Amino acid sequence: MNKAFCKKRVFLSFLLTGCLILFNISCGLDTFYVLPGPIQTTHKPEYSNTTVADNYFEFWTVETGCDGIKFNGTDIYYKIYTNTDTLDSQIGAIQTLINSETSSPFDSLTSRPYNYVKLIVSEGGNEAALIPASSTKSNQRVTIRLSNYNDIYFAGILVNDQNLYGESNRVIPLRYVTDDDNKTLSFNFKLSDSNSLPKTSQDDVNSTGGNSDENVWYVCLYAVAVGNKPSYETVNSNILYLGSVQIPAQ
Repeated sequence: MNKAFCKKRVFLSFLLTGCLILFNISCGLDTFYVLPGPIQTTHKPEYSNTTVADNYFEFWTVETGCDGIKFNGTDIYYKIYTNTDTLDSQIGAIQTLINSETSSPFDSLTSRPYNYVKLIVSEGGNEAALIPASSTKSNQRVTIRLSNYNDIYFAGILVNDQNLYGESNRVIPLRYVTDDDNKTLSFNFKLSDSNSLPKTSQDDVNSTGGNSDENVWYVCLYAVAVGNKPSYETVNSNILYLGSVQIPAQ
């Protein structure tokens, strides 16, 4: 009787051990990787109440707390609008996605109906991300001015008040489209050069609703951290709304 009881107890012990092993294995398959997103500084422009001097974007990268993920840097996505009602409506809808826990804001931002595209630059560049990760793994303050204004303010991207990529020349933000001569376009819109002006046929322009103000365009920016899982699969953080600015043709 005792021998039978012992055999039964040993069998149950083996069974329990097996169940625990299977449970631990299954838990390993459900590992979730979360990449911290960039954060706002105290400066966020809005097209409706921003002066020319304040017509720039600013944010902090977050380069710590990326457990299990290789942090590559931060990308910027933008859209040019001709109509402020459309702009306001889409910003509100995207913010709802950002606040939702059941959707992927980045995937939504870059697909219909928003179709935001990546900001690029005049020189340098990084295949992994526009704003490279810091070599010291320290958070970085990024400042972006999209366009020149009357030879007083000039387009450029600064990281901790230094030129992006550490070069002596200013790095100019560029649109993700080209003109008929295959030249990459900037955000310096000139009345004397029709090729420099945003066109309704271009992928980075939303012209729904017509023009709120002739020869004035409105640009919204979002930032997103970019990394890789151990499997090398790309992972993106939640997106951060950086604000909006007016850019008149000069």
